[in-house]
Amino acid sequence: MARQKSIFRLKGNLGGVSFYKSKDGFLAREESAIDADRIFKDPSFQRTRENMAEFSDAAKSGGLLRSALRPQLMRTADGRVASRLTRKMMEILKTDMESPRGERRVALGTPQLLEGFDFNIKAPMSSTLYALYAAQINRAGEDASIHFPSFIPDEGVTMPEGSTHFKLISSCAIIDFEGRDYEASFQESALIPLNSPATEIIDLQHTLSAGSVLPMFLTLGVLFYQQVNGVAYSLRNGVYNALSIVKVG
Repeated sequence: MARQKSIFRLKGNLGGVSFYKSKDGFLAREESAIDADRIFKDPSFQRTRENMAEFSDAAKSGGLLRSALRPQLMRTADGRVASRLTRKMMEILKTDMESPRGERRVALGTPQLLEGFDFNIKAPMSSTLYALYAAQINRAGEDASIHFPSFIPDEGVTMPEGSTHFKLISSCAIIDFEGRDYEASFQESALIPLNSPATEIIDLQHTLSAGSVLPMFLTLGVLFYQQVNGVAYSLRNGVYNALSIVKVG
């Protein structure tokens, strides 16, 4: 892959080179001369087929998790969350110790590796929220909760310039990576002034169907707003909003 430096920005195919525009600017890459049918049948491409099969499972698993959390990701995710999540799913897939190479699956891996994953790399939770909280997943009752004692916003939250209010949000999802299905719950606090002397005690609670043995993902996030004449507007289209997986059970 090469970056186009000419004053003319090309898009399309020319002389076996594909020119295209990406988030990194105008790029160019040489087109593959290998026939697709050969890749899927030639024994010498066995390793390639194995890698493709596992990558496909990782990508689909990441897409399923993003679908489950979509109502909150619409306000928090960065433009590269899909590729970053796929890479993390590949790490989980490689912890599958039961399946042969090429057949390893995210469903048989260690989902706890997703704890601490930030959906907005521009606003990691570790540099956005400093207030103490307790996150808990109760598999016996299929419920989860995040508890915040009262805290001072000025000390517990990093305030982006121009923000006046914030919300704490949470989601909890049971994910069936094998059956490509999910169940999800969403909660959020009231709008909190950033200049408030102290918050109330905040509890974000979720209850899902009981009896599941599937992995359960609990997230926590912060949304920032600017209030003008009593109306709260998302600050700079959510570029400072944070969302992170804080517990996997």
